[in-house]
Parts: sequence; structure tokens; C-alpha cells
Amino acid sequence: SRLKYNSPLGIDHAQSISNDIVLVSALANNSSFAHAIAKDVKVHHHVRFPDHHVYSISDIIAIHQKAEDCKADSILTTEKDMVKLIVPALVNEVSKKKWFYVPIEANFIKNGAEFDIMIKELIEENLAKPASAIEKPEALS
Repeated sequence: SRLKYNSPLGIDHAQSISNDIVLVSALANNSSFAHAIAKDVKVHHHVRFPDHHVYSISDIIAIHQKAEDCKADSILTTEKDMVKLIVPALVNEVSKKKWFYVPIEANFIKNGAEFDIMIKELIEENLAKPASAIEKPEALS
């Protein structure tokens, strides 16, 4: 299977995402998400939390401050984290800024030919990257 990141959607609004963002994620592997997002927008800062992080008001305030400091117009997160951010205790604070989430779609490989194509695309994608970015994914943040 492979994940497909769809176009960002607003959290509690219908505005368009800007090209200047702060990225927020709480994933086991934050770097693969960051790499995918950095292809389409300018990530001024990536706020990383450990997997299964429970967000607090102070987290949201700190993220908003980071966005202001970076002059980022939008804050982008994962669909998984969006669910944690729209809880009643946080949604009012989140709504003070333009937050977006990336819907994720799982595509399942149907046969060996699709697998071969996927591997070839990953190899070609990584060959095009500077060696420092491949060895140290955090270099993009």
C-alpha cells in the first residue's frame, strides 16, 4: 500500500492555504510527511510532537506564536492530528488562525507491476535529492 496526500482542507473554514506555512505533526515518522508537504509549499517551521500526542491550549498558543514569528499565513497538520484539534476544549483556540489538514488516502497495490512502478518512482525520487537530505531527513525543517 502507499499513502496519497490530497489537497489541504480548512479546519472550520473554506479559505485557501497559503504557500507559507508552519507544519504541525505528531507521527511516528514525521519526516516522510514533511518531505511530501515540502514539495508543494514553503515550510517555515515544522513543529513535531511524539506519536499519540495529546494537544493542549498551551501547545496551540505556542504554534500560533511560531506562525506569527515565521510570518506564515497558514498552519498545516495531518488528518490524524486534526481530529485531536477539533475537540471542544481546543477548537475555539484553533479557530483563531487559518489551520488546514491533509486528507490521506491509502492506495493498495493490486499486482506486482504496480509494486515495481512504486519502487522505481521512489528510487528516482531519492536519486534526485541531495545526499544530505536523504541521509538526514530533518535537514528539510
